[in-house]
Amino acid sequence: MATKNFYLFLVGISCCLFFTSACETLKLKGRSEGPTSPPQQVETAEPVAPPPQAEAPEFLQKESPKLGLILGGGGALAYGHIGLLQELEDNKIPIHSMVGIEWGALVGGAYALEGKAHSVEWKLLKLPGDAFANKSFFSSGDSAPKVTQFKSFLNGVFAKANTGDLEIPFACPYSNLAKGVSGISRSGLLKNIVKACWVSEPHFKIDLVASNSSAVLAAADRLRSQGAELIVYIDVLSRNNPLSSKDRYKHRGSTIQWLNLKSSLSDLKGRGVDEVIALPLGDYRINSYKSLRSIIRTGQLKSKSPVKDIVKKYAY
Repeated sequence: MATKNFYLFLVGISCCLFFTSACETLKLKGRSEGPTSPPQQVETAEPVAPPPQAEAPEFLQKESPKLGLILGGGGALAYGHIGLLQELEDNKIPIHSMVGIEWGALVGGAYALEGKAHSVEWKLLKLPGDAFANKSFFSSGDSAPKVTQFKSFLNGVFAKANTGDLEIPFACPYSNLAKGVSGISRSGLLKNIVKACWVSEPHFKIDLVASNSSAVLAAADRLRSQGAELIVYIDVLSRNNPLSSKDRYKHRGSTIQWLNLKSSLSDLKGRGVDEVIALPLGDYRINSYKSLRSIIRTGQLKSKSPVKDIVKKYAY
């Protein structure tokens, strides 16, 4: 009887163990295989348009105009042009084409060759000013030096350069006394072109050709025909006294010429010239040959403000 009860006890224990294991298995299966949730829909964001770009100011939208530069006459005062050219370079203003009048032809021709103002300064400071000082500046035209006395100087500046060798297109106005005509030189050996346009009283004895100091508007037309869009005239006369009060009476013909030229510069703007930059150069005169370096430095100093105005106005 005891044996039978023992077997019944074992059977009961086995059944309990079996059902306990089965229940745990069902629980685990229910946890792992529970009701499947539907897949989540991933929302795709619509593409975001980039923010609108701010429109550039109007002065930055337009291209800077091509600059045509006219360097006016003024004897030794024209060395102030070199200072202005240095200031244009410092402000990265490119020069499209140039015209030089009278002594402005000497500076303009030298600059057009390489487009480097410091090179022009170095070369033109070798001007033999004593050739003028050894003559009586206002005594008579016959006592003035001939341009042929400056052959070595011109060769040193221009060598054998031709107008086709220039970095910047260049021209200059002249008058041919023998033929009774005026024109603008623009082709040939540069030293010969400059020599013809440079000669002016009372600095030189006039021979067959001489500068044409009144050809400003013709110079402006020439620059526009070459594609220049902004014509700027550099004036070294109207805000200066090219002759001292004492000298005005010693050579009255030249005095009248300079006074007429000064007055004609006052209304250039709007008559073919877009801008006029007048450089006040202090007490220097057209015959201040011994002060050329100082004239250059003063020209650069007095150019700073008007050049900045050009940069701002025309977006250079």
